[in-house]
Amino acid sequence: MSKKIKAIKCPQCGSTKQKAIDEEHFQCLNCGTEYIIDSEDININHNYNYNNAPTPPVNTKALGYIFGAVIGVPLLIFLITSLFSTADKTIKDVVVSKKYTWENATKSKVFADKNGNLKMFFAGDIDYISGNGRDADVLGKLYWGVYDVASGKMDQINQFPDIQTQGFFSGLDFEMEKFDDGNIYYIVKESKVFVYNTQLNSFTNITDDLEKNIPQLRAGIGTIEFENYLHALLITSNTGKKITYFPSTKIHLQDFKVYDEPTTDFKEGTLQTCYIESSSNPGYVIKYEALRKAGYPTYTRPTFNVSFNANDEPTKVSSHNLDHHSFIKSYKILNTENRQYKLQVLDYNQNTVLTAFKNSIQEGEKYHFQLLDGDGNIKWSYKSDFNHVFEESCYLSPKNEAVIDVNRRYLWFDANGKLKKDLKIEDITFDIKK
Repeated sequence: MSKKIKAIKCPQCGSTKQKAIDEEHFQCLNCGTEYIIDSEDININHNYNYNNAPTPPVNTKALGYIFGAVIGVPLLIFLITSLFSTADKTIKDVVVSKKYTWENATKSKVFADKNGNLKMFFAGDIDYISGNGRDADVLGKLYWGVYDVASGKMDQINQFPDIQTQGFFSGLDFEMEKFDDGNIYYIVKESKVFVYNTQLNSFTNITDDLEKNIPQLRAGIGTIEFENYLHALLITSNTGKKITYFPSTKIHLQDFKVYDEPTTDFKEGTLQTCYIESSSNPGYVIKYEALRKAGYPTYTRPTFNVSFNANDEPTKVSSHNLDHHSFIKSYKILNTENRQYKLQVLDYNQNTVLTAFKNSIQEGEKYHFQLLDGDGNIKWSYKSDFNHVFEESCYLSPKNEAVIDVNRRYLWFDANGKLKKDLKIEDITFDIKK
């Protein structure tokens, strides 16, 4: 027989406060535990039903996970942020180091430096290489640079001082010539003239010096042009006075006209061997000797006429009677056996001459390039795939190395006629300082 229980305690918290759910089923009013009183054996069966759950025991493993998360998540965020920051910096560095190249308005001249190394002088507009968009920072600005042909690198690259335009430059905005003093002259929009000294590697604006040193230009310069084949500048003042100026000697002549001047003996000159193509077709190389001196008024582009017999064989050559300022002393035809069409003398030195010609006047005929000795004998010959050649940008060095311009593409030959480099202007890339 079961004993009477005076006080029923909650098996969970020990409280005696409870409420009866049914005859033997109770719920603790302190912790909410439900329990059953078995009157037969005084066993208490309890059912936990937490409305106000007590604090569970501390799980140290879980606490470690939580602590690790608190520390690790911010660290992970920092690392990811740093990674993207580094990536952004890398992208910015790539943008800054984008390569530049010469644009369509660029002009060039080839020369040999004081050590005999081939160099190319460029002046014009620049931009990113193809596929990299455009750089607004260089738009409307003008740059000059010197390229080493052998190394394939730019030795110098600089911006023109005080030159700026709206939008793009045109090739008509500039003129470039290499004078008989060996230096390269560059005229910008008929208003400013610069000179690059090929031996000192210096670049100078001489415009202000012209106004200061030439009395006829004190009223200011109106226009500046090249005086063709005189290695001189033709300058018109704001008052209309025309001055022919020879920069290397600073000789200036007012209203000078080659064909109107009387023939005089050029005592200051020395006898030099020169070459030029005849005005005939087929053409022939004319070798002539003339008095020359850098910086003096000598005409450097005389005209030679060739007469032919009934079989189109050359019979004689004569000089134009108005070419007296060329101071020609003798002349002759070289290699009369060769029939060459569209002949051009590209350049020469004292003992050799570089030429370009076609074998016929048929459409699609390609140019041949030849190096001849002083007697007209062929030293080397090269058959090209090009329809055009630009004589004003070609060069024959004292070592008989040749650079031939075939429209923004340059062929470099050694003294034996071996093609050492086929260079496109867009392949010349460089960085600039900003």
